[in-house]
Amino acid sequence: MARKRNREIHLYLSDSEYDIFISKFSEAMVSPTITKSSYIRKCVLDKEITVIPGLRDFNRYLVDVIDELNKINRKILDGDVKDAGNYLEKINDTILNIYEDLIKISRKIL
Repeated sequence: MARKRNREIHLYLSDSEYDIFISKFSEAMVSPTITKSSYIRKCVLDKEITVIPGLRDFNRYLVDVIDELNKINRKILDGDVKDAGNYLEKINDTILNIYEDLIKISRKIL
């Protein structure tokens, strides 16, 4: 099957230009699915790139919370903790739903 995008462009930047590019890319990157290539395509094709301050940090925070809840759930399932198992599973499911919604929102924005 042929690639959808079969034209390749090489780009050279100075150190200062590269730093500016990375800074702007990092501000706009709210989802792990956003690549440098997709960011450049959006810029070149005059698509609007909306940056929501703090959204990336919020996303990271949710990932950290989910990781911690998964650790607690593993301990419960291993039998190390006897209480609060159902409660923690409900919290974990809720946070996972929030995270999925956040990813959907970020894809719509970008």
